[in-house]
Amino acid sequence: MISNIISQEEIDLFVQSIRKYDIEDIGSKSWCEFHEILIKLSQQAIIEASEHREEIVKELLIIHDKLPDLIHGVYTIVVWRAKVLPKLLENSDLPASFFIYTILYHELIIISLLETVLYHENSCESLGELVLDLIDYCVNGITQLIGLIHSGVQNLIEKNIELSTIDELKIHQNEIIFNLAMKDITILSYLSDKISTLSVSASRRLTQTHDVPCLLAELLTLRPWLRKTKNFEKFIDGKWKIVEGDEILKVSKVEVQTWFCLRNILFHRETFQQYEINAFRQRELGKCSALLNDVILDQLPPLIELKQFLCTLQVSQDIANGLNNLILEVIPEIKDKIIEKAKRTGWKNIIEKHKKLFVDMKENEVVEIAKRLSDAYNFEFMADFEEQQQVKNKNQTENETIRCCSTCSKPAEKKCSRCEVAFYCCRECQVKDWILYDVDANTKTGYLVPEDNCGIEIDI
Repeated sequence: MISNIISQEEIDLFVQSIRKYDIEDIGSKSWCEFHEILIKLSQQAIIEASEHREEIVKELLIIHDKLPDLIHGVYTIVVWRAKVLPKLLENSDLPASFFIYTILYHELIIISLLETVLYHENSCESLGELVLDLIDYCVNGITQLIGLIHSGVQNLIEKNIELSTIDELKIHQNEIIFNLAMKDITILSYLSDKISTLSVSASRRLTQTHDVPCLLAELLTLRPWLRKTKNFEKFIDGKWKIVEGDEILKVSKVEVQTWFCLRNILFHRETFQQYEINAFRQRELGKCSALLNDVILDQLPPLIELKQFLCTLQVSQDIANGLNNLILEVIPEIKDKIIEKAKRTGWKNIIEKHKKLFVDMKENEVVEIAKRLSDAYNFEFMADFEEQQQVKNKNQTENETIRCCSTCSKPAEKKCSRCEVAFYCCRECQVKDWILYDVDANTKTGYLVPEDNCGIEIDI
């Protein structure tokens, strides 16, 4: 077990120090200190979750009601990216370009922390009506990624080309947008899984305000987590890794979350009743049924029901569901409040202040900030932790590939072609399991199985 980044006493102090920052405060000394605190809290939360320990960071964030402040912090960077950053990039000379990258990375740190803690139901429930702001943020992040893919931006990155500082910064920005979108998918999956405990408006936000199922269908078609350069590469644990052979066909974590998010929305009563199935949606969602091949279903048996549903959906008439129900919907306010406050301060004043900070920074100030940030990121510690996790995951994967016979528990390679879940080592074991299998198969697939014989054979 790896040691803590910070002690329990420090965690409590750091969590209590979290507060809202305005756009004009970004880059200030107090903001940089806050950035360092978030880095340590995020790293500590990842360690606690990965090692299945008591998640102190998560509990304290809920107790001190700091999740709203984190969502506010994310939107502050979003507005800064849209309103201030383009003005800074008009300057050809940016001596502190790494500092701008730090501001962009700040958003990724907060989302990484939210991704870790929102795995738990009590974290999602504690969001209250702010879950709408988070849903809006995640949907916008995924939409932005799809836009980048369609515009071909991801294919323009060439490692051997000499780039200007501005171009390098833009590439880093696109990389962060990609990483954010991958985490947005996971967060949406967590929220959709716990939709019954969330605000009533959350289900309408996912289905009516935003057409999240069709958005996910587009993602599953594009498969942004897989790319072909000189080799096949998959986005695994926040990094692009070369994959070969069977690894290419193995479903990545992000792809799993995308499928499960779609399944949650279509199978949960709270969301499906709010979702009108028209001809366009039938066509878009129908594309996913073709993607659910045997390779994916073998790895993710719960998706068998989803494929059956999608196939049925393609030949069904339009489903209106309960769209006429009158509900007073809460409107997200965080982004609008941030923009309104910035307007009162004056965009011109904010931009001038940040030009002095990011463009006119002295060399000694650049060196000092770079050193502080390097210490905060603690690269060596996290590299050791990642190495340990990779070894752990490899051992776990090797254990998972050893399939056992459903009857005698001996190693088995032959899978039942009906339920696509049970494995048998021989024909005799399958026959012995027929009586129990009849009940199990009915439960898993919903198909009727003859009582005298399951009628399924495997070639041994």
